[in-house]
Amino acid sequence: MIRIKLQWFGDGTWQGDNGADYGSKFIADRYEFNTASKKVLFTNQVTDQGRNTFFQNDAVGEAPPEDFSWPLDVPFFSEAIGATWYGYFHDGAGGFTVQEVVLTATAVPTKAICFGSATGAITVTPGGGTGVWTYAWADGPTTKDRSLVTAGTYVVTVTDANSSKVTVQVVVGQSPQLLVLLRKTPNSASVEVTGGVPPYSFLWDDGPTTPDRPDLGAGSYACIVTDAQGCTAETVTFTIIENNFFWSGNPITLKLDAGAAYRANPSTKPNLSFVCEVFLEKEYLSENFELVGTVLEQPADRDGRTTFQVQQLLAKFLQPHVPAPGQNTVTRADSLFRRFYLKHAQVYGNPPVRSGSVTVARNYVALGGLNFTEQQTRTWFNSYFSGVKPFLTWDVNPKPAAVDQPEFLYYLVPSAEVTSFAPRVVVTYTDNSQESFLLDTVFGAGLFEIYCLPAGYQQLGLSDKLGKQVVRWEVSVVDEDGVPLSEKRHYVLDRLPVAQRRYLLYANSLGGNNTYVATGEADQEAEVTGEEAQLALALDYDPLQGDTAVQKRQLRPVLKLASGVHLTRATMLGLQDLLLSRRVLLRNGSRWVAGYLKAKQVPIVSEGKTIQTLDLEFYLPRESYFTPLLPQVPAGQPVLPVGPDSGAL
Repeated sequence: MIRIKLQWFGDGTWQGDNGADYGSKFIADRYEFNTASKKVLFTNQVTDQGRNTFFQNDAVGEAPPEDFSWPLDVPFFSEAIGATWYGYFHDGAGGFTVQEVVLTATAVPTKAICFGSATGAITVTPGGGTGVWTYAWADGPTTKDRSLVTAGTYVVTVTDANSSKVTVQVVVGQSPQLLVLLRKTPNSASVEVTGGVPPYSFLWDDGPTTPDRPDLGAGSYACIVTDAQGCTAETVTFTIIENNFFWSGNPITLKLDAGAAYRANPSTKPNLSFVCEVFLEKEYLSENFELVGTVLEQPADRDGRTTFQVQQLLAKFLQPHVPAPGQNTVTRADSLFRRFYLKHAQVYGNPPVRSGSVTVARNYVALGGLNFTEQQTRTWFNSYFSGVKPFLTWDVNPKPAAVDQPEFLYYLVPSAEVTSFAPRVVVTYTDNSQESFLLDTVFGAGLFEIYCLPAGYQQLGLSDKLGKQVVRWEVSVVDEDGVPLSEKRHYVLDRLPVAQRRYLLYANSLGGNNTYVATGEADQEAEVTGEEAQLALALDYDPLQGDTAVQKRQLRPVLKLASGVHLTRATMLGLQDLLLSRRVLLRNGSRWVAGYLKAKQVPIVSEGKTIQTLDLEFYLPRESYFTPLLPQVPAGQPVLPVGPDSGAL
């Protein structure tokens, strides 16, 4: 508050409190006080007890009459200068007081009770000016106070009767957003809540009032979460299905739907879109799930739906499993499967904001896929897997197998109820007698884990006994009580003498490994490539260097294989899996050698031929240097030299 006292002096001048000379000024009914120049300007006229005296701006006239008086502290008049008002008062002591009166306004917000709700309020209190005010809010209303507003920034301009204005900005807050996270596993769900005002209450559509729901059956479920202020989060809905297992080679989709309420009134969720995040556990059982890729966002269609596809983000983290050629124990094939979460939520509003309800569902993905037709009909998931309990192979059953032939079976744990299992082997001899035994029991098995089981003759330690020869054997999986958990795979011992058997181990369409046997005569060729440059010969050139410089040489071994035996129609059809395989290994001694099959047209079934055969071209890695297969000898034992024929394919 600025107060300046203008005192009348007998010499015809007015002087302020600070002693500044304002010149000879006379009382008028209107003063204009210039804060920069510190001058008071008089305009118009003043009526003093019936006597009228007229003045011009800055005019010099007679002194005020001695009997001129006003009641103490009664405004003589008020004047606006910009946004500032000045009131002029008679002080009863032969002079007048100039008082600055500033037009002010304050705005006090009341936060919205629930996040996103229109339950906030604003109270405006003006001060100064003429005492008569009008209000103009930037978003339209002209009332003094506001109610039923959402959180945000609001601006109001207060104007008095003399058009003086003051602008006030106020921020309306809100309670913290009530955030609901749903964690879903194959047969259970739990709701985790943050934000809002605790404590929280839970109401499921089927009756329970607890946040955790174990042992759920297949079906749809919904839960409403309410905080202590009565604020509710968006209803959490989800579906428990028989399995949430996916093949990496087929579409892995997440279908989202805003619901019937949105379709009835889309304006309730303007600018609706959906976001999806993929979290993958790169190291199995670490419980460390990392975001892979970026946050995916897709707009809702006219019906409030969208579908995400995430298989490309997941497939690159899966690799074929490579067992040791002579593996004779059960191992978990971690490279074949992963656990992952899909985190999704709705985004809507002006501006769009992610909703407080977020769903995180645990899923499982395994390397492999079904063909074009079966991935749509879903026979595998609906009936085949539970009914047949298959190993991960489409190989023929029964299958011929030689003594040294490597064979592997891959077992997919079908349910959370299977926590332990053991491979069971039944051997049949020439006298039809049988012998059975169990391999080591696996404890602590988890849902949808994949295990590699040895199934070959030598791998299982089979042998003839007491003059009885092994004719065949079967491998299956049983629980601790001997209850079958899988199909039975049959092998017939192949004792047919052949010059050489070559074994290809190939990753099949279901992520397991099959063995292909070629017993026919093979041709080993070499594709040689290189680059040469002609030398510029000097007069005294070296004849031993010739006239051409070899800059690069590479050799690619090519092994042309023939099945060599009669193959059944079923075997030929099943070998399409070999032709499609992206990982093919050739057993060379005690190790695998990488390669691939040449892409070309291959006859599968020739109905006019009595003998079905399969000829293949197997390409091995390019070599820049020749090295024979060096023996792997334990440390401390003598190592014998090898010749160039060592490790011949």
